[in-house]
Amino acid sequence: MLGGAALLSLPSVLPSRAAATDQSAPPLVRIAGQRVELTDPAAQARRIADEWAHAPQRLQLTEQTLLRTRAELGGSVDVEHLTRLLTDVQNPASALRRRAESASELELALPVRFDAEPARELLLELKRQHDHPPSDARFNPDTREVIPERAGLSLDVWATLDDLDDAMHHGAPEIAVRVVRTDAQRTAAELRDVRVDARLGDFETRYSLNESAADRTHNLRVAARKIDGLVLLPGEVFDFNAVVGERNEASGFRPAPTIAGGELVDGLGGGACQIAGTIHAAAFFAGLTILERHPHSRPS
Repeated sequence: MLGGAALLSLPSVLPSRAAATDQSAPPLVRIAGQRVELTDPAAQARRIADEWAHAPQRLQLTEQTLLRTRAELGGSVDVEHLTRLLTDVQNPASALRRRAESASELELALPVRFDAEPARELLLELKRQHDHPPSDARFNPDTREVIPERAGLSLDVWATLDDLDDAMHHGAPEIAVRVVRTDAQRTAAELRDVRVDARLGDFETRYSLNESAADRTHNLRVAARKIDGLVLLPGEVFDFNAVVGERNEASGFRPAPTIAGGELVDGLGGGACQIAGTIHAAAFFAGLTILERHPHSRPS
């Protein structure tokens, strides 16, 4: 009878492992290094999400710094997910709590969401504002000064979005906007000793100043500006189309009369051919070698 009594009294003297676990205090919880109280998981989750969304995120673009909130760039915290995490920490029977039993502190990762669309729109606008092709060093025939070269710049939107996604998930407050640079082919150092005290050749053509020809005259000026000050060193080749580039609106050209298939029709860059013809004549009378030329389909 004594042995039976001893067995019956064990549960009241030695608590089970489960009972001991139920009585253990929840660990100290930190999120992004900040201590979190577990009194009201839902309220705490909303507070953390709101503070995180309104925190500043800096975008560094060369010498310019853009400041936006994480929310403005498409970042947010999954409040429901975070509430479940904080609730599980309080629950002694949860897997999260059991994993944390051996530690005095528990660091929880924020369940961050990133909708890339707002940031993509911002980066595309920055790309439109800042992208430019490389510009070779040139000589200003009026001031007799060398205009320094300028490297080309192209903003990499998709690589920057990847960096921003990573920064939001890891709490980094700043990222550098990805930029691809293209060096100019002609540098100011190469033109330092260039002399322009002799004229090899010249030629002149006339153009209309009437209002009806305003768009064509505009195209003449656009094409001429792309060539003005260009320096060819000995042995180099001048290619009109390579220098002037594609005749489109992005390059500043307008629709104007042009010859196509023997007919006079409106086309982007109409009139630029007059610049090509004038240069061809000047180069011809200067005695330069003409490697390739293509006349119009009708006399002009």
